[in-house]
This record gives sequence, C-alpha cells and structure tokens, in this order.
Amino acid sequence: MAYQTSSGNGAFHWLFQRISGILIAIILFIHLGAIHFGISTVDLGSPTWKVLHLAFVVLLLYHILMGFWLLVEDYVRTHWIRISLYGLAWVVGLVFFILGVVTIVPFGT
Repeated sequence: MAYQTSSGNGAFHWLFQRISGILIAIILFIHLGAIHFGISTVDLGSPTWKVLHLAFVVLLLYHILMGFWLLVEDYVRTHWIRISLYGLAWVVGLVFFILGVVTIVPFGT
C-alpha cells in the first residue's frame, strides 16, 4: 500500500505556511513592542487588540499543527498511528483554541 506524502499535494498549505509565518512574525513584533516594551499605550480590552490576538492564536495553531501534520505524513507509515496522531492534533488544537478565546475575549471587560 502506497502512502501519500506531503510532497504529492498541498500547494495551498505550503504557501499558507509561509504567509502565516510572516504574519506571525509581524503580529509578534507588534505585540512585543506595544505591550511588553511599552512603545505605545495599549488598551487590551479594545476590540482591535482582541481581534489581533485572536488572529495570532489562530495563525499559530494553524502553523504549528500543519507543520506537525506534514511531518506525520512524511515519516509515519503505520496507518493507525497516523490516524491517532491526526486525532491528537485536532484535540490539542481545539483545547488551545478554547484556552486562547477564553483568555482573550473577557480580558479587560
């Protein structure tokens, strides 16, 4: 049985990995500069900052989980292990997404 690897498909994922990496770096510099180094005054309860931080969480989760999945596709040959890791990635992604939303949305209200 031949297993399909990430080299055979996924041009969108390849491109969005690069785009999400760039966006993560930009949001990270904005976050660090504004919040941790105090370059500007920040109201973390404002909708703009909440959207920025939620976008940060979503981009990070996509970037990390897609990178993990591409590694699994390329190197794991046992079908049940691949399925188990895929399910684990979904559970971990969902948990971290919920934690991010629960932390960011009520902040500053």
